[in-house]
Amino acid sequence: GEYMALLRRTWTAAEPFDWRGKYWQGSEIVCTPRCYQSPHPPIAVATGQKALIRMAAERGWTMIVPQFDAPDAIAAKARTYLDAAAETGGKGTRQKLTVARHVFVADSVAEARNILRDDVQRALEEWKRVNPERFKGYLPPSGRAEDIGFDRAFDSGLFVGGDPDTVLRQLTEVFDESGGFGTLLQKVWDHELQGT
Repeated sequence: GEYMALLRRTWTAAEPFDWRGKYWQGSEIVCTPRCYQSPHPPIAVATGQKALIRMAAERGWTMIVPQFDAPDAIAAKARTYLDAAAETGGKGTRQKLTVARHVFVADSVAEARNILRDDVQRALEEWKRVNPERFKGYLPPSGRAEDIGFDRAFDSGLFVGGDPDTVLRQLTEVFDESGGFGTLLQKVWDHELQGT
């Protein structure tokens, strides 16, 4: 769309330019400082919308899969992305898939659970209030997002945590069960900052 055209022009224009678009207008537009990467920084999208996944695949943009997507949802988005790349002759590859995960490394699983329990439970309550749909890959036997608590989130893989060997095993399981991806985007949970 227009926003991407304007953004890419802003990043690559050698001289000030004017823009008279449908949604944005401007005169003497200059991007400072100049982009370090040439022709511009890599572009990534985080979306579940098939049209945007298709656009990303066609143009070779990175697709970011959110931390709430279970391995089967990651695999489904990867199929959509890779199929779109094949259909359009696009540049999207499995290496351009980035998967986010909440990760907390401690000396033991018990320590990770003890440190995180209160803060994660508070975050879960807020997330359930704002968007319970995000939990669809981690639902308890009741099938209800409101029944998800800390133990379910931790045991189901929504949070990756424990000693280094356990964390590596959990991340390897996500990688293998999803069919693989290029980059892990680690969302570090700092219990003092309530997750970042």
